[in-house]
Amino acid sequence: MPKKGKAGTRRAVKHAVKSTVLAILAMAFSVCVGVAGVIVMWAVPDQPREPPRAAIVDSLWVMDANPGFLSRSEELLEAAGLAVDLYVGSNVTVDLFRRLPIIGYKLIVFRVHSAWEVADTEATAANPTSTAAVDAPPKPVVFFTGERFQGGIHVSELVAGEVACGAVYDGARWLEFFAVSPLAIAGSRERFAGTVVVVDSCYGLNSTAMADAFVRKGASVYVAWDGGVTSAYSDEATERLLLYLFREGLSVDAAVRRTMNDVGPDPYYGGLLSYYPPERGYLKMREEPSVSGSAR
Repeated sequence: MPKKGKAGTRRAVKHAVKSTVLAILAMAFSVCVGVAGVIVMWAVPDQPREPPRAAIVDSLWVMDANPGFLSRSEELLEAAGLAVDLYVGSNVTVDLFRRLPIIGYKLIVFRVHSAWEVADTEATAANPTSTAAVDAPPKPVVFFTGERFQGGIHVSELVAGEVACGAVYDGARWLEFFAVSPLAIAGSRERFAGTVVVVDSCYGLNSTAMADAFVRKGASVYVAWDGGVTSAYSDEATERLLLYLFREGLSVDAAVRRTMNDVGPDPYYGGLLSYYPPERGYLKMREEPSVSGSAR
């Protein structure tokens, strides 16, 4: 068997080295391609964030429509960067109240008819102006839907006290609607996502029952009148409140105070605007811009 010379040995060594280098380069290329693939796979551009959402729930439309209020409020909220959903008239149903927590609204404005009654006591029935009647604690407020009352539906809710039959006089006749009680809010399976609730209506804070039901279900703060108000007055005041909250960025407490300074109590019924719980007055609807980077 012939022996290899030095030149042959050098060629064999060079070939082996070259093969090894090529193998290492191939492995390195495969690793780079793999890493690049991982980088490409994860470097997906951020998806645009959906704007926060607001809802205006206007069942009062069927009794006292105010299209100017709806259009101006919608425009103001959209200018503040919110997507606005309008629920008007007969579209405001018992089922809608069930669905509201699921949607994740940042703000809900309830423009609804509402009612409450004094606790049923013998003294009240005998003499409505007696001290016992005046001092009797008010029953919780109920919010009227735009869904006309009829027998055979929402039976279990009626039995449970979550829903009631509410009647309102339109000047010629009594109209009956389903009305939602605090028990319906408290009994919801879903929770609100820190929602701010504004009640453009009478008696929203005649007691804290409705307010407490919303807060316990995840609402951050509940703004309402403690007594009777006329719709023209409360619509104007609510527009001012929204302006102070969203356009000027005031806290809930400051916005309520400014609104009351502007419009005063209701001129006919004396209702005053307030909020619950009282320790949440510092909340703001408009996010403050964050400061990033080092100071110069």
